[in-house]
Amino acid sequence: MKEQIGLEIKVGLMALIGLIVLAILVFSIGDYNFFQKRKQINLVFNYAGGVEESAPVRLAGVKIGEVHSVALVPVYDQMEQKTGVQVRVWLDRSIDIYENADVYVNTLGLLGEKYIEILTPGTTDQPLVKHGGILRGHDPVPIEKITQSTHEIVGDLRTLLGGLNDVVGDEEFRESLKTTVYHFETTADNLRDATSKMRAGEGSLGNFVYNDSLYNELDGFAREIRKNPWKLLKKPKTDEKEAEQKGGDSNRGFLN
Repeated sequence: MKEQIGLEIKVGLMALIGLIVLAILVFSIGDYNFFQKRKQINLVFNYAGGVEESAPVRLAGVKIGEVHSVALVPVYDQMEQKTGVQVRVWLDRSIDIYENADVYVNTLGLLGEKYIEILTPGTTDQPLVKHGGILRGHDPVPIEKITQSTHEIVGDLRTLLGGLNDVVGDEEFRESLKTTVYHFETTADNLRDATSKMRAGEGSLGNFVYNDSLYNELDGFAREIRKNPWKLLKKPKTDEKEAEQKGGDSNRGFLN
C-alpha cells in the first residue's frame, strides 16, 4: 500500500514538473517574461485601425510591450459623446512615457500586421503617464478615406487634362504657340551672333571687354589717380582761359 502511494506521488510530481516546464516553454515562445516588471497604460483612439490583442507595442521600432485588450468606450470630444476605442497595453516599467507622447496605429509593411507605434515618448516637461493612466493616440487614416481621396485626385487630373486638351486643340493657340517659338528661336540666334561678335572684339561692347589697350589705359589712369589724387580737383588750363575770357568780356560790357 505504501509502495503504491509512493508511486502515485512520484507520478504526480513528474506531471507537475512537466506542466511547469511546458508553461515555461509556452511563455518563452510567446516572448513573455513572467517576472518582468510591467505597467499598464490605456490608449484611447476614435478608430483603432484593426489592431488586435497581443499585437506588439514598439518605441522607435523596438518592442517594449504588447496589447492586452481592445474595447469600445465612450469618448468625449468637445463636450460631445462619441464611441471610441480603448487599447490597454502592457509596457516595460523602465520606459517612461509622457502625456505629449506621439502614439499611432502602424502597419508592418504594406499589408502586414497592425501594431502600436510610440513614435516619441514625449518630453520631460510634461507629466509622466503612470500605471493605469490614459494617453490619447493619433487616429490612423482608414483605407476607405485614402481610396476616396485617390479617386478625387484622379478625377481632378482628368478634368485638368481635359481642359489642356481643349486649349491645345484650339487652332489660334497653336498658331500663337508657333509664333512664340519662332520669336524665341530668332532671339536666341541674334543673341548667339552678338556673343560671337563680342568674342571677336567687334562693336563697342566687344572692344570694351576684349580690347587690352582700353583696359591698359583705364588701369594706367587709375594708377595715376592713386598716385596724384589732386589731379581730380585741378581744372584744365583751357577751362581757366575760357573763364578768364568770359570774365573779361563781362567786365568790358559792364564798363561800356
